[in-house]
Amino acid sequence: MTRSVIDPITRIEGHLRVEMEVENGVVADAWVSGGCFRGMELVVQNRTPEDAAQIVERICGVCPVSHAHASSIAGDKAYGITISNNARIIRNLLEGAQFLHSHILWLYNLAALDYVNPLNALQANVDNAYAVALENGLALHSDLNQLYDKLGAFAANGQLSIFSGNWFDADNGEAYKLTPELDLILTSHYLEALKMQARASEMAALLGGKMPHVMTSIPGGNMWVPTESKLDDLLAMAIEVRDWVNDTVLADTVALAGPYAEALFAVGLIAASFLAACVLPLTTAFVICEAFGWEAGVSFKWREAPTFKSIFTFVIAFSAIVVLLPDSGERYLSTPMFLPDVNLLAMMLTAQFVNGVILPILLAFMAIISADKRIMGAYRSRRVSKVLLWATVGVVAILTAVLLAMQVMGLA
Repeated sequence: MTRSVIDPITRIEGHLRVEMEVENGVVADAWVSGGCFRGMELVVQNRTPEDAAQIVERICGVCPVSHAHASSIAGDKAYGITISNNARIIRNLLEGAQFLHSHILWLYNLAALDYVNPLNALQANVDNAYAVALENGLALHSDLNQLYDKLGAFAANGQLSIFSGNWFDADNGEAYKLTPELDLILTSHYLEALKMQARASEMAALLGGKMPHVMTSIPGGNMWVPTESKLDDLLAMAIEVRDWVNDTVLADTVALAGPYAEALFAVGLIAASFLAACVLPLTTAFVICEAFGWEAGVSFKWREAPTFKSIFTFVIAFSAIVVLLPDSGERYLSTPMFLPDVNLLAMMLTAQFVNGVILPILLAFMAIISADKRIMGAYRSRRVSKVLLWATVGVVAILTAVLLAMQVMGLA
């Protein structure tokens, strides 16, 4: 048995240590520990509430504003203070500035290098890179020729630092999927992001006195005094960051996801399928059992709620069988002939259509129940609510009738 220690665990905010016992290439036992106890809750004990925001925001240099505001809001509640609308707006502006900074920092300066290889950009044809940018709607705020020359000088220097080893050499250097031209374009945006996240921090510094660790948020409101000059500066910086985000970030996200779209879609589909496989059969079983007064509950054993368990199991099993049946037009030689063809898309559309037809009926029952004093008591719907609710039922019923007629006439 060998003992392995990873300390620190990187790519997280904080300090983490993992110690493992490995036997025959398999982890037999492991211990995880946080090696940095700061005890902010203990530090603020017996201190004046005005100090809390200044102390606890030292938890993080990236998102100090949120910690400062949490303490200030706690102070508001402790004193029973309702802050002025201006103070609320200033706090929100300050929070928003940090929000911009954090998201730009995360996408580009923390996560982008998992997908973008700046050294691979040296294999790019700069003219082709401009063409790729125009074709895909990617922003061109930087001189790609100048950047190409800078990257060449950087690589020739040989001091590659974080751009070598580990992930950069994984899979024999083929772990990265982007083309050299995309790598060049996105590397330029990586460098632009350094300036844009700094600009967002300047906004926070203007509102908070400095950044990180703002000074203006206190119980009772905010100490920042807006002036015409300050507001002009704030607006100019906000517009600059907004325009860059609109021009750059959304298109970059699409470009980054492109080579990984299939895997991302598969992971999302699997997650949604597991959720649906649990939620929908469970909901069906509960509704049926409650309608007939049968015992229902996940915690019950089979003999205690046999009907509930049987419905739940049947829906899962039947759905799995239907999904595994060959889709229309995709019957293979190995497919048993006795299995029928199933058009899953048509089946899903039909199910949604049936849901739409049933909706007016369900809404009508809801309207009746909501107006029943025996059921709703003091919370029953009043005259205005009744009118609005029945009007909604009528509109939905008309739309459903039109949809049904279009289906019958073959117009939908």
